[in-house]
Amino acid sequence: MDRLRKNEINEKQKKLTVAFAVWGGAVIALILLVTTVWVSNSARVGTKRAVGRVSEFYLEELAGRRAQVVSEELKNHFTYMENALNILKGLEIDSQDSLRGFLGRVKRLYGLDKFALVDENGIVYTEHSTASGLSRYAFLSQELKEPVVNTSSLYGAKRQVILAMPVEGITFQGSRIEVCFIQINISEMLSSLTMQTSQNDTYINLYHRSGESLTSDDFGYLTAGRNLLSALTEAHMRDGASYERLREDFAEGRMGQVSLDYQGVKEELCYIPVEGTDWMLTILIRDNVINEQISAISSEMMNHGIIQIVITVVAMLGVFLVLIHQSKKSAGILLQQEKADNDRIRAAYAQVKTEQTAMENIHAAMRSGLWSMEFDKDARMTSCIWSDVFRSMVGYGGEEEFPNRLESWTELLHTGDRERVLKEFWDTVRDYSYFAH
Repeated sequence: MDRLRKNEINEKQKKLTVAFAVWGGAVIALILLVTTVWVSNSARVGTKRAVGRVSEFYLEELAGRRAQVVSEELKNHFTYMENALNILKGLEIDSQDSLRGFLGRVKRLYGLDKFALVDENGIVYTEHSTASGLSRYAFLSQELKEPVVNTSSLYGAKRQVILAMPVEGITFQGSRIEVCFIQINISEMLSSLTMQTSQNDTYINLYHRSGESLTSDDFGYLTAGRNLLSALTEAHMRDGASYERLREDFAEGRMGQVSLDYQGVKEELCYIPVEGTDWMLTILIRDNVINEQISAISSEMMNHGIIQIVITVVAMLGVFLVLIHQSKKSAGILLQQEKADNDRIRAAYAQVKTEQTAMENIHAAMRSGLWSMEFDKDARMTSCIWSDVFRSMVGYGGEEEFPNRLESWTELLHTGDRERVLKEFWDTVRDYSYFAH
């Protein structure tokens, strides 16, 4: 009767558990759906407030990466010069034709507008000419002690920049080569960084810290070649931006961002210094582009998030129902297994008890001595028990004379056999413990 009553109680508990799980899952799903709607609405409101902050970070990150690209490009060109000079040191060039051939190959290899060497007398050697360059290249009038980026000699329709570095260990026709310089087209260097869209809403350019343009490209409504700082005196600064702060940032080479209205258009201007130069990389983006792009991205992400949450909730409910069904099925199987295991255990205990009784009867009839030893999983002895019959068989009367410890037996072994017997004994114990573990 007690067992029947216990089964009835267990069955009721299982029904209560299933009911609680079903209603609990439904409540959780409802909470997730309500929370999703609430979070979505809150996120939409928060997105509108965050557009300004995100646009600031977006522009600074955009400008910073491109300024780094320009800086790395300049460093690469200095590396090109070093490589060419190292090759030149290993060559035997004794005529102007061979030197011009070398300079031409280097120029074409690295895609330069000009690759030149200058000797101690101010003579400039290029692919096509040999002439004095002191009047044309002002930077040659001073001793060059370190690599420089020079933009003081801009000329022509295509804006050029000169990278120069001192030279050691090279002579040509008895004169020391003291300077190596190259000319590169800034507009071409920036071509890989262009971001202008079909609506011409985003622009990139390079300026001196004085505001002078280094390229021949328009910058938004600013025509090519016009001084940026001078042009922005006509703009209206917004959101607390200051023209004086803009001019100071340019003069001191500090990065920054300003919001402005120029010719009736709201724009964001971000600027950042280019490492190793007196240049400022500038990015101009129309305010509507920022709002449209960020809002579109935000809305798309929000919609995807809602869809994912709904799919997750539905999937959770499906998995939950499957788990409940499987749990009920598994519970029945476990009960059957438990009953079968209990029956087997009881039968095993009965068999062990029968065998134990039979063994005790055999030992009693034969008057043989019982003893037992137990070991842990690491083959360490935890107990050793000698029966009185065993003690009497080896000539001892009680536990005081023959204590329950292994040494009581090992001390009886012949000294010539003791080491071998103990080794085999412990090897057997360790083997058994290993397989039992």
